[in-house]
This record gives sequence, C-alpha cells and structure tokens, in this order.
Amino acid sequence: MNLYDQTLLDHNRNPRNFRTMPDATHTGEAENPLCGDYIAVCLRIEDGCVVDASFQGKACAVATASASMMTIAVQGQAVAGVSALHQSVMAFLNSQTDTAPSEVLEILARVRDYPVRIGCAELAWEAVRRALATRS
Repeated sequence: MNLYDQTLLDHNRNPRNFRTMPDATHTGEAENPLCGDYIAVCLRIEDGCVVDASFQGKACAVATASASMMTIAVQGQAVAGVSALHQSVMAFLNSQTDTAPSEVLEILARVRDYPVRIGCAELAWEAVRRALATRS
C-alpha cells in the first residue's frame, strides 16, 4: 500500500481551512523538533461546540493532510466529542483499533504501515488537544 494516495495528496496540495482565524477562542500548537514540522490550530467554540476550525504551519505532506482532515472532522462537534475524537484518532493511528473514527479520517489508516510517519499524522491532533486546554 502506498502512503501517498490521491486523497492524502489532495489534502496536502489543497489543505482545507488553512488560514488565520482572528476570532479564535482557543489555540494550540504542536511541533516535531526532529523534522521541523509545526502546526498551529485555531478553534472558535460557541456554546460548547466547535463552530470553526483552521490551521497554519509548515509541515510534511502527512502532517498537512492530517491537519486538513482534522479541521473537517471537528467542525460541528461538541467539545467533549472532539476530546473523544482525539483519543480515537490516537488509538486508530497506533493500531489499537481497526475502526477509523470517521469516514473523513479513514485515509490515515495508510500511515499505520509507516511507523516513523505516525507522529506526523498525530501532530495536528496534539495541537487540537492543546487548544481545548487553553483559551485565546
């Protein structure tokens, strides 16, 4: 199985929600000092629900695609649902479950065959976890 399928490449070349968010209520950052990847996530949370999500940063194709997919997956979710989704994604990426947490994230199954790249896919999800723990 090839890591770089068309969906992953499309999310890398045309990342969804790659933008600033001046009205963010929560922000979080994560970086991988070994490779230099950096992702910053912005969330706008209203009444306990993520109404908008975006990211910025400089990262490899896997990290960028994962961040793009993450912004799609968390929008419209309750904060508790995003926390649960984070845990599900981590379990899925680390082969603790074979079920993708959502249809949008199924493509990340390919990353599990490349253990050195799992950290790349986890980066945006770590930034989301940190965003939920802080307010802007």
